[in-house]
Amino acid sequence: MARPPSSRGNITRQALSERIADRVDVPQQDIYEVMQVLFEEMVEELAKGHRLEFRNFGAFRVDVRASRRGFNPQTKETIEIAAAPVVRFKASRHLRQRLEENAQQLFSSRD
Repeated sequence: MARPPSSRGNITRQALSERIADRVDVPQQDIYEVMQVLFEEMVEELAKGHRLEFRNFGAFRVDVRASRRGFNPQTKETIEIAAAPVVRFKASRHLRQRLEENAQQLFSSRD
């Protein structure tokens, strides 16, 4: 049986693979290996600049964070921070609706 998520609401890959294995009646190690390959493939595709879209979940894409001026608090010096690639995620309508439905429960549990 899968372990419950921590009090912060985080869930590990291990715990998620256990939950999936319980639902589909497949050995947990097989699920874990499939998840490992899935994440590796996602990283490879994002590294190539490809967009990843998962219906009813959302889409990942690579964007460029513009260069900007920064401040070194130790030296009080203004520095130029170079442009950098970042991964952006846009939640699907389905995911946003689910989050909105659960918003009251999510925010009340943080207190």
